[in-house]
Amino acid sequence: MTLQSDLTIDASKFRPEAASDQIQKFNEYLMDTMNKGPKKAPENPFPAGPEDCYDAAEWLIDNSKAKYGLDLQFLGGESTGGYMATSTYLHLTTSRPAFKLSSLLLNYGIYDLSLLPSVHNFKKPATLMLDGETMTYFRDAFCPGMSYDQLRQPSVSPFHADLRGLDLPPAMFVCGTERLRDGGLFFG
Repeated sequence: MTLQSDLTIDASKFRPEAASDQIQKFNEYLMDTMNKGPKKAPENPFPAGPEDCYDAAEWLIDNSKAKYGLDLQFLGGESTGGYMATSTYLHLTTSRPAFKLSSLLLNYGIYDLSLLPSVHNFKKPATLMLDGETMTYFRDAFCPGMSYDQLRQPSVSPFHADLRGLDLPPAMFVCGTERLRDGGLFFG
């Protein structure tokens, strides 16, 4: 089974006349290259997916101003994308410490792969796909063979990162559904 969570929405796709030529070119580039999403589990387990995101963000930091006339300003994602965006931001604090984002937008992310209580205590209605058992299955495909302690390492679960001393950008955490509520509430 292949796991994927990716959503890119920008104003120029909704109202093209609102975007400059540079922004449209930049968005076309992103849609053509970066929006393909990171490598997916189980074929490419951790750390392949996050490393793809790190590479994409670092490339944008290093090249987007010269190539598109724009700097990378925002980072965001939803569900697994929220996890990837948060992991990528934390990676950038060490790989590109001078770089500053304007903002993070993180929608109902999975920030702790050891899975917080709301995941385990959630009782799935028939209309929803994910419950604790299904999320554990996906997590195990992404991080095969990892112990509970390994899953709580900050490189695996950004929820456990030491944020003291970091110049964090403004961030919006959308907590979403009950099973993913704890991460957004605690992180936010």
